[in-house]
Amino acid sequence: MAHRSGAKKRERLYPIAGIDPALAEVRHRVNELNKALGYAAIDAARAYLDGERSKEQTIAWLQEFTFATRNEAEQRLRFYETYRSYIVNYRLGEDLVGQYIDRVAGADPDARWKALAALLASPPVVSDLAKGTALDPAR
Repeated sequence: MAHRSGAKKRERLYPIAGIDPALAEVRHRVNELNKALGYAAIDAARAYLDGERSKEQTIAWLQEFTFATRNEAEQRLRFYETYRSYIVNYRLGEDLVGQYIDRVAGADPDARWKALAALLASPPVVSDLAKGTALDPAR
């Protein structure tokens, strides 16, 4: 990993967690690819909750497009049934917060932590958080 926090994880946290530090790069890449699939989970939830796909169709769709096992797909479906559209918060919310932090704090680690702390102390309306980002509906 090229960035400092990645090196810290690899050198300090991975051994504590019993993870081979040599796998850090692969693990990071797999996590990044999995993040990209997060929007597929949102689409699956939307289609299922809107009645466009049945339970079985949604399970099959999740298996095909998110590489979930059948058990994982069934768990996700139960989550959708219980928490409805809350799934959006995980993927889209992470992107909104990340783009907001990038916009207001740049690359400076201290400024980024301060921006996150300010965000947590006084959560904005989502549309305000999205202003000026690639996710701004007004663009």
